[in-house]
Amino acid sequence: MGLKNKTALKTQAELIRYEDGEGKNTAERVGKVLSEIIENTDISFDALTAATQRLESQVDAIAIYPFDGLIYDATEALAHPTGSIWYSVKERMFFSVDTSGTTISKHNAYHINDLEIRGDILFRCGNALYTKGSDKQLKKFVDEEALADIIKETTASRPEIVTLPESEYEAKSAAGELSDDVIYMTYEDDSE
Repeated sequence: MGLKNKTALKTQAELIRYEDGEGKNTAERVGKVLSEIIENTDISFDALTAATQRLESQVDAIAIYPFDGLIYDATEALAHPTGSIWYSVKERMFFSVDTSGTTISKHNAYHINDLEIRGDILFRCGNALYTKGSDKQLKKFVDEEALADIIKETTASRPEIVTLPESEYEAKSAAGELSDDVIYMTYEDDSE
C-alpha cells in the first residue's frame, strides 16, 4: 500500500470513527473504506496464513524447544513468571504458567496427545539439551567430557581385529596361540 493511499484511507477511517451525525456512517461509506483497504493491501490474508504456516513448519523442523527449568511438582510452576515453561519430574510433563499467573496448564506443543513428552524433538534449558529417554522421562544429553569418557570406555572394550592368511591362522590355532580378545579375519593365501 502506498503512502498516499495509506494516508487517505487512514483519514477516511478516522472520519468514520469520529462521525457523530446520525445516519452518516452508512453501510456504503464503511464498506467503501473496507474495500479500498483490502484492495490496497500488498499481501493477502491467504498469503499471510500460508507464510505463517511455512514459518511454523520451519521452526518445527529445527526441533529444539526451550523451557525454563525443572521442578518436582507441577504446582511449583506458579512461583515462576507468567509464560514460563517448566518440566515436572513427578508428572513427567511440561507445564506453562498461564497469562493470569494463577493457573498452570500442560504445554501442548511439547507433548503427544497430552500423555507423554514428544520424542521427535530436542528440548533446551540454558545451554543444556534434553530428549525423551527410553523410560519416557526427560533425559539430559551428556556434556562433551562425559561423551569423551563414554567413547573411551566403548573403544577400550572393543576387541582387536587381526587379518591373517588362512595358513597362518591354522598354524597359530594348532600352536594354541589364538587370543580370545582378538577377532581373526582370514583370507585364502594364493601365493603358495
